[in-house]
Amino acid sequence: MPLLELRSLKFNRLRVDFPKELASDQSIASLRECLQDYRGGGCAVRVKLCQEGFEGEFELGEDWMVEPQDDLLHELRHNFGTDSVVLEA
Repeated sequence: MPLLELRSLKFNRLRVDFPKELASDQSIASLRECLQDYRGGGCAVRVKLCQEGFEGEFELGEDWMVEPQDDLLHELRHNFGTDSVVLEA
């Protein structure tokens, strides 16, 4: 069984954490660009925002569900940090 198929079966959510130093309109636009080519999969995307005095999470709509491919994970980790990208069961 291919790795992508195993990953898709085991994990149903991809969480991207935005610490306060990365939470900006530019970062959100960068996230959208990263996800664009991987849409249409079965993995929901959850975004965690941290600001001074505020922390919140929201899940993107079904149109933004992705395939958790290696290239996507690498691109997200490169843009937002290794610890900011988490696959969840």
